[in-house]
Amino acid sequence: METEQLMILLRAILPSRPPTPPVFSPGVNVVLTARARAMDPQAPDVLNEDNPPSPGDIDVKGTEDPLPFDGSPSDARPFIERVEAWFALLPCSYRLTRTRIIATCQIITISPAEAWARQMSRAVYMIQDSPEYCDNWEEFCALFITSFGIPNEREDAYNRLAELCQDNWDLSVYLAEFNRLRTLAEVSEDVAIHELRRGLSQDLFWAISGMIPPPTTLNEWYSAARMRDLQLQES
Repeated sequence: METEQLMILLRAILPSRPPTPPVFSPGVNVVLTARARAMDPQAPDVLNEDNPPSPGDIDVKGTEDPLPFDGSPSDARPFIERVEAWFALLPCSYRLTRTRIIATCQIITISPAEAWARQMSRAVYMIQDSPEYCDNWEEFCALFITSFGIPNEREDAYNRLAELCQDNWDLSVYLAEFNRLRTLAEVSEDVAIHELRRGLSQDLFWAISGMIPPPTTLNEWYSAARMRDLQLQES
């Protein structure tokens, strides 16, 4: 039997092994490596910032692009949150931070943010060692929000939290906005409970206050509000 025929026979008999997937490498970051070696000639290579997907994560087909930045300071952080949710649905496509920054800059299309985004994107995809170059997602977000967001988010969030009232909002909508502002304002639990009690509708506040025992923690207030709100709707 000739060698070629023997190989064909062996391939038919022996189980085939699936090909080993290639090991992902983020690659060397030329700019940051050069900066590091300017300080220390023996500095090791600096790799591109990587955001590896969790085991089993795949890109969700048909994911639409997030709404672009509308140019208002109040939309700066929501825009970043929309983009991060987009990346969570496409963890493989947007694994590298440089890819995330370029993609984000492409949907910043309103002035003056558009000019800033164009310079940032160009520095990243052209690998230019310039002040605009960035390969860290947290740094990019901080730069964007500092440049185009609300100057003092914490103070602004506290002021808005202190004025927030349920009024005609559904409780779920009110609590979502309350919790968002509370997180940004970084207030204590006691302050949060005080503002939540103040902002609830009068009927709901009295319904919760009459509970025995009354709620004492913020989570207990959330749970009690949802339960009493449902009872009030049914009645």
